[in-house]
Amino acid sequence: MNGPGDRQEHGCADVDCAEVLDELQRFLDGEVGPGRVASMREHLETCFPCTHRAEFERHFRSLVRARCSDELAPPGLLDRVLACLDEAGTTGY
Repeated sequence: MNGPGDRQEHGCADVDCAEVLDELQRFLDGEVGPGRVASMREHLETCFPCTHRAEFERHFRSLVRARCSDELAPPGLLDRVLACLDEAGTTGY
């Protein structure tokens, strides 16, 4: 069984699945250039595993937005999460 990264298994000749998955978060955030957006959209239209992952990420983000808000979070939670992310080097805060 082939996995992400196999271009030919899913008919993905132009873009490698690993490249798409590496850039997926930036793509969903609208942070990739117009040319890259087009190639990623084309890939996602033809590659079921990558499309499935993108849909999972979109659904997860939707749930987080719907369920997590400043009114519901305990005091200090946001600060603790941002501190953990900052320690891991994953934010620009």
